[in-house]
Amino acid sequence: MDQSCSLVLDELSVLRLLQDAGGRKVYTKLAAKSFVREMKGLRPCPATDCEFVIKAEVSAPREVECKCGKRFCFGCGLNFHRPAPCSVMQRWEQKRSVEGESLAFLSKNTKSCPKCNALIYKDQGCQYMRCQQCSHAFCWICMTAVDHRAHTCNKYTKADAGSERNEWNRYTFYYELWKGHADATKYEPKLQAKAEQIMKQLTESGMNWIDAQFVKTAVEVLKKARAVLAVSYVQGFFLDSSTHQELFENYQAFMEEATERLSAILEDKQQDLTSQEKRLEVINLTENCKLRADNFISAVEDSAFQAAENYRPEENKVYEIDQEYQGWVYNAGN
Repeated sequence: MDQSCSLVLDELSVLRLLQDAGGRKVYTKLAAKSFVREMKGLRPCPATDCEFVIKAEVSAPREVECKCGKRFCFGCGLNFHRPAPCSVMQRWEQKRSVEGESLAFLSKNTKSCPKCNALIYKDQGCQYMRCQQCSHAFCWICMTAVDHRAHTCNKYTKADAGSERNEWNRYTFYYELWKGHADATKYEPKLQAKAEQIMKQLTESGMNWIDAQFVKTAVEVLKKARAVLAVSYVQGFFLDSSTHQELFENYQAFMEEATERLSAILEDKQQDLTSQEKRLEVINLTENCKLRADNFISAVEDSAFQAAENYRPEENKVYEIDQEYQGWVYNAGN
C-alpha cells in the first residue's frame, strides 16, 4: 500500500505478516471467495450464512441444489427462473431494488372487498377470494369478479399514454402479478402438510399408497406452475418489439387459468378428495396444469412467440392499476 512500493503480496506472504488469528481467518475467507468468483465452474451458495460452493462441469443456467437445501440458478445465483434468461432476471432484480421502497405498500397481505370494503386477509396461494362478510368472489390481483374459467387479468387496461405515471403503472401492474405468484411459496409448507394429511386419510380408507400419490403430484405441479407464472410476468415486463405480445399473453392466461383451478380445489378447506370423482378431477386438473406450463416453457425456449415482420404491437399503450367494479355475480356452479 506504500506509494513507492510496486510489489504485490501473495496470499502466503499476507498470512505470514498477519499475527492476529481472527484477521488471518477473515483474510482466508475473503481470498477463498475471490478465488471462487474468478474460477469458471464454481458458484458460491447464495443462502445466508452458507459457505458451500457448487461445482459444475459446464457453467450454464440450470437449477442446482446446495447441501444446505438451497436451490438456485447456477448461471446467476438467483432463484431458478426457467424459461427466462439470467439477463432478464438480473434486470428485474435491479429494477426491484430501485423501486422497492416506493412499492412497500404493495407487499401488505390485506385488501378491501371491492363490493362491501371489508378487510380481507390472504392466507393461501389461490388468487380467487370470497368475502366472508358479503360472499362476493373476486380475483386478488385485479380485484374484478371473475371465476376460474375466464381468467383475463394478465392483460392491461388503458390509462394515460406517454406519461411518467403510465410507466409507473406498467411496472406496478407487472410487479403485482409477479409478487402474487412469488409470494405463494410461503404457503407451500401449509399446502404440503395438507396433502400429506389427505394421503393419510386416503390410505386409511382403503386406497393403496401408490394411488394416493396423485395428491403429492398435484402439489408439485402447482408449485412449478406458480414459479413459471412468476417468471412469465418478469418476461412480460421486458418483452421487446419482436415478440407477439397477444400470443404471449394468451399462453400466459391459459396457464394462469389452469393453475388457479388446481389451486382452488387443493386449497379449499371444505373440499373432500377421498371420493373417486374428486380424485379424477384433481388428476385431470393436474395434467392440464402441467401441460399448460410445459407448453409455455417450450414456446419461450423455441422462440414460438417471435412475431412476423408485419406485426405491429399496440403503440402508445396506456395502463391503469385501479379497475372499475362491474358488479358481476360469481357463479361457482358454472
